[in-house]
Amino acid sequence: MPPIARTDTDKAPEELPAVTVDRYDFPATHWSVVAKAVVKDTQEGQEAMAALCDRYWLPLYAFARRSGCTPQDAEDMTQGFIYTILRRNGLKSADATKGRLRTFLMAGMKHHMISVHRKEQTQVRGADRLVHNLTIERAEELLAEDATAYTTATESPSQVFERRWALALLDRVLERLENAYSDKGEVELFAHLRPFLHGKQNAGEGAYQKVAKAAGISSNLVGVRIHRMKRQYRELLREEIAATVDENEIDSEIEYLFSVFQH
Repeated sequence: MPPIARTDTDKAPEELPAVTVDRYDFPATHWSVVAKAVVKDTQEGQEAMAALCDRYWLPLYAFARRSGCTPQDAEDMTQGFIYTILRRNGLKSADATKGRLRTFLMAGMKHHMISVHRKEQTQVRGADRLVHNLTIERAEELLAEDATAYTTATESPSQVFERRWALALLDRVLERLENAYSDKGEVELFAHLRPFLHGKQNAGEGAYQKVAKAAGISSNLVGVRIHRMKRQYRELLREEIAATVDENEIDSEIEYLFSVFQH
């Protein structure tokens, strides 16, 4: 498949107009989290802001890197943009009726890269370091993995941002699925079944027998558990998507999510 078509928002910046945080249980949608994050002087507002920043830091960093920034400059640029949101109520202009939250953040990052000078970036280096839980080294490792698996020479910064958002979302779904198995004391079973989740392992009697022997269950039950695992994964995926869009947009958003991996 060809890469996603570029839009006017993919122009170079000069062409555009002028913590590790605890797991946060998101309410109905990300926009409701934004509403809480705007009230930043409350504990709930601080937790909501930290959760949003923790989810979107790496996609924003990836956007800056693809735009030509060095790792240090990209970190400074991302920190500077988040600093603007944290300290200057940048989220107050976010409007759920005008599109996706990630689109709002990406547009804001573009404008930030236009307007902010290197001197200003240096001033905020280290500010609000709690907003993300990645070291630059780990961020670079993840982007290198992405580049090996997906990136093409023609990809725009916006496409890289979108894919990193999609990967982060799928990682959260897989983490929630693994946690569900862990809560039932079935971590080892999950490890055996996981290769079947996306068809990476061939289904069949021989494959099922290997899992059955390793997991200590019958081969017939292996097939049943794989079916249940896939169903639970789909349910968790829909829950994650439902936290970002209206109910009538869930199916189209899932379709779009997987489209960002197509070349």
